[in-house]
Amino acid sequence: FLGPLGDFVESLLADSQAMHEDWVRIEPVRAALTEHRAGKDHSTRLWLFLWFELWLRWARTGKPGHTQTLGTNV
Repeated sequence: FLGPLGDFVESLLADSQAMHEDWVRIEPVRAALTEHRAGKDHSTRLWLFLWFELWLRWARTGKPGHTQTLGTNV
């Protein structure tokens, strides 16, 4: 979450389906990402948000969760 994957999570936060449906409060996720980038390990929490967000998008639309690609060196 220190490189492109963190940027990907940030892009999901900008339009989070989980937030819009009141499943997730974005502030704690954003704080975890900021703290993780500063050296505190929040990888489990961030993975949980990432997969839940992508699953929710898929469950609602039947399409992949996000159009941004991560590249090959994540």
